[in-house]
Amino acid sequence: MTAFYEHHHLVAGELRFELNNPETSVRFFCDWPYDLEANEWICFDAEFPVRVFRKRLGVLSRTNPVVVPGRAGSKIQFTMLSSGTIEIDVCDGCHHTFRYPIPATPKCLRPSKNGRVVA
Repeated sequence: MTAFYEHHHLVAGELRFELNNPETSVRFFCDWPYDLEANEWICFDAEFPVRVFRKRLGVLSRTNPVVVPGRAGSKIQFTMLSSGTIEIDVCDGCHHTFRYPIPATPKCLRPSKNGRVVA
């Protein structure tokens, strides 16, 4: 798998988007601290079809949030909060959700491998 976007917590944890081989799906992986003192973490792993993911991000704007349906009932919503901030709202299909603003643009969230946009 090739990560095309990563965001790291200041202390510990990360979230990332990866392109699965053979470039048919995007995997969202999250290992984010909820309470470091209690060692509680938010853990997600969800997959989305790469073509739908790319197509929906292509129409993302401040007035047009987009939802990408995933496998096993999962989904991810992207909402553009500003020119450099996108809020992600992920549901893993088991009614667990994770919402977080990330420093990103639609362009940097396009699935890519070795600098080449996929699908």
